[in-house]
Amino acid sequence: QIFSLLQHFAGYGFNKSHSAAYAYVAWQTAYLKANYPAEFMAAMLTSVMDNSDKVSVYIDQCRRMGIEVLPPDINASDVSFSVDGKAIRFGLAAIKSVGEAALTSLVGERKEGGAFESLMDFCTRVDMRTINKRIIENFIRCGAFDSLGAKRAQLLDALEATVDAASVAQKDKASGQYSLFSDEELMEVSEVKLRDMPERPKSELLAWEKEITGFYITGHPLDEYAAKLNGLTPIKHVIDGNIQDGKKIKLGGLIVDADRRTTKKGDMMCFLRLEDFTHSIRVVVFPRNFYECMNLLVPDTAVLIHGRVNYADDDRDPIQMIAERIELLSEYKPDFYIAIKKEQESQEIYDKLKEIFNRHHGDNVVYMYFLASKRLIKNQENFWIDGSDEVQQEIRELLGEDSLKTR
Repeated sequence: QIFSLLQHFAGYGFNKSHSAAYAYVAWQTAYLKANYPAEFMAAMLTSVMDNSDKVSVYIDQCRRMGIEVLPPDINASDVSFSVDGKAIRFGLAAIKSVGEAALTSLVGERKEGGAFESLMDFCTRVDMRTINKRIIENFIRCGAFDSLGAKRAQLLDALEATVDAASVAQKDKASGQYSLFSDEELMEVSEVKLRDMPERPKSELLAWEKEITGFYITGHPLDEYAAKLNGLTPIKHVIDGNIQDGKKIKLGGLIVDADRRTTKKGDMMCFLRLEDFTHSIRVVVFPRNFYECMNLLVPDTAVLIHGRVNYADDDRDPIQMIAERIELLSEYKPDFYIAIKKEQESQEIYDKLKEIFNRHHGDNVVYMYFLASKRLIKNQENFWIDGSDEVQQEIRELLGEDSLKTR
């Protein structure tokens, strides 16, 4: 009898109490996000630091909110994500192979002794028993020392000599060895001179950032393809279940993983992980398509994949893509659609458009859509464009922000 009363109560009381609690939390969350957006997103990022997929989603959300995410910095970063002005500073704990105790010690030394002025200053002040050469190398490679003004290539070149000199100095300090010229001050350690040398290629710097933090921080290999990706379906839109099973789509992005396998019949196939600015998705390339594009199926290749959405019975990747054709993203030339409003149908506008087309002539097909009459006209080839960011910006400045679309 008592249990039946509990069952009856659970039919309405439990749900109402939970609804009230969730509504209160939702109101608090909305208030914080609206009034303290940087602080709110820094807290959100910190709460998911051990989940790189969720961190990527929240970093993208920050960018869409107009909040800049700054790279890790030995003189500005806290252990976790923190607010730096109106931006969010990457947390040092996001750097691989570094324990929280070592980071807490590092931040404490910086607060007590002031900002680190050089690589040697850093190595002589931090505890080299907890922050070893490997950790410092990771700091350098992911850009945490960039604010000191030296190139990453220079710092890596001088790292071993600097660490060796600093270790000797710390051992002397621990043993109580003093300078011959003073019985109070420890002998100063001379700076290791940085050689004049070129910086490593941008692609290599970004690869280091991705390897060490799990993210591209100071840029992205897809930045040069941003205009093309804007006309394609974002991967997150697919992952969120907004596209029906079996629908044909085109996805652009970077191959971050390629697992080639042999089928029972002896044919080759491949499982890819494709990533854009918003998310990543698993892509299956069956043997019938594999051999046509096998040279493209390698990590760090920017590609455009034609295929269809597949709702799979897979807990890890319930939504994936079945590839039908793959091409280099650099060779993809989207069509451009320009919307002309009734009041813009004038010779003056047409002349300005022709001028833009002539200055930015290229291989991208251009269509003109006249909103008043709902007419769609394909431009002659001499009025096609190169698809650059510059030509897109000029068209939008002339006709309006919503006047240009890509397909």
